[in-house]
Amino acid sequence: MKIKDYDFKMNTLPHCSSPLEEGVMVMDIETLGLSKSQPIYLIGYGYAKDEENGFLRQYLAEDSSQEEEILRTFLNDAAKFHTIMTFNGDQFDLPFLSARLQKYHLPEPILTSLDLRKEFRPLHSLFPMQSHRQRDFEDLLGFNRDDDMDGGALIKIYHQYASSKSSTLEQQLLYHNYLDVLRMFSLAGLLHYKDIPALLPNARIVRSEINDDSIAFQVILQSRESTTSENEAFLPTSETFLPVGCFLQNDYGFFKLENNTLSGSLKLYKDSFRLYLPNHRDYYYHLVEKTIFPKALCSGISREYLRNATKEECFVTDSGTFLEIPTSYALCLSDEGISIYHQALKDKKSYIKIDPNHLKGNILKNDLSHIFENIINQRKN
Repeated sequence: MKIKDYDFKMNTLPHCSSPLEEGVMVMDIETLGLSKSQPIYLIGYGYAKDEENGFLRQYLAEDSSQEEEILRTFLNDAAKFHTIMTFNGDQFDLPFLSARLQKYHLPEPILTSLDLRKEFRPLHSLFPMQSHRQRDFEDLLGFNRDDDMDGGALIKIYHQYASSKSSTLEQQLLYHNYLDVLRMFSLAGLLHYKDIPALLPNARIVRSEINDDSIAFQVILQSRESTTSENEAFLPTSETFLPVGCFLQNDYGFFKLENNTLSGSLKLYKDSFRLYLPNHRDYYYHLVEKTIFPKALCSGISREYLRNATKEECFVTDSGTFLEIPTSYALCLSDEGISIYHQALKDKKSYIKIDPNHLKGNILKNDLSHIFENIINQRKN
């Protein structure tokens, strides 16, 4: 078995603005096939020693007979960590590792899994890509990978290495795994996009104005040290934490993310919308007036002009300027007594009425938070 150790500076990794906290391991394995009956020949892992320094180690089996040795040695190191970060590890690395440990009757490490591929799924709407391999996300961050090998191609190289012990072939094997591990430190920065909805209520508004057909806005997200992140694998930092910008346009409006700034406009509708009343059984429908009246106020009206109102008829119409909001947000606002409007009873879209006071306080920031949360969670697969 060969052991290769590397020290590196965290600030030399592109987009790695938030070092991983103590106890988080980044790991990748190389195997001799997709079947779990095939051995693991290389395990690479890394971690942040502190905010400035990182460390990466590789265990290479010089032939398949050394698999048990690299597994045992890796287990000793893994005991120092509480979280294991991988890319597609829940589907490949961790089940494969488990199967190989069972073969040698070795215990499985007790680690919380953080699979970047799975964690990135909510971000697919922000960054449309044809596929979602690790290299696709590396391309998103602008990496120029000079290693064109994949796991399948490396199998042939490993067999050649096992018989020849060529240093050139060894370097090819190690370099591919080294890049896989090292780049995950940078890719992890994409997790910060999932924090944006939680950051927006505390953001600083630079510009906001209501125009004829939109609300224009520009907000600056606060630094990580002044808010709580759902991604507890990160240490706090005041540096820019959004590694790459993006532009998105949808039914809500358009949004531009660049550095720590979110700008764009929310689409407004000047029209008439319906406010559906909660209990239609409390109302009559007037056959002549074509409108509803509370039953408690209809004692002086002849019953020949009245009938019980249906759910579809139990609404009042309001005209003005309206903003579309996510259904989940509409439910929250409705509980707070805020009127929620629709175009029809079964219309799945919800709207709130806008007035100049909408730009006061935290109202706009709360709108943006819920809208952006809806956007990044639109696509889960």
